[in-house]
Amino acid sequence: MPPPRSIVNFCQGQREASYRAIEILYSPLFPGLSATAINLQALTTWAADWPLHPSPYGQGNFPWPTRVAKFRARASHFEIALWSRQTLCGLALAKSTGASICVHYVEGYHGPNPLDGVVGALTFEAAEYYGKARGKSHIRLMNPSPGVIPHYKRLGFTLEKSIAGDTFYHRPIQ
Repeated sequence: MPPPRSIVNFCQGQREASYRAIEILYSPLFPGLSATAINLQALTTWAADWPLHPSPYGQGNFPWPTRVAKFRARASHFEIALWSRQTLCGLALAKSTGASICVHYVEGYHGPNPLDGVVGALTFEAAEYYGKARGKSHIRLMNPSPGVIPHYKRLGFTLEKSIAGDTFYHRPIQ
């Protein structure tokens, strides 16, 4: 049974506020930056462009339409598409659970990307705004690709625990 429409709309408003915060804060550094939900335009662009440029990290190339549909079953999920003008630069999905925003998927476009190197930072900043609005205390990163762990550590993530093959990193929400 889907969540009540009022809850869906409330959570959507919180997500949209986090998108606007990122745009306001970072547009001066990255002209043309926009943040949206992972909408039909994002999925269409992903399907047309991203398979042509596989991930150099050995992970990624996620089946985004399937993942988005699964995460949207929870009204409180977090999703973001990061754009630089007409280039889809990054996608991410997270769940709002307990005291955290649990980021399960983050992927940057591996072709020419105006936001190369900052997709994760912008994603986590937006997730932090969303987490604050939802009363969360930290962001949890689920099973990051080993090739990008040093980058995530520079963004303040520390190893939380490893259990049965799953690795969890976290950082507090400021």
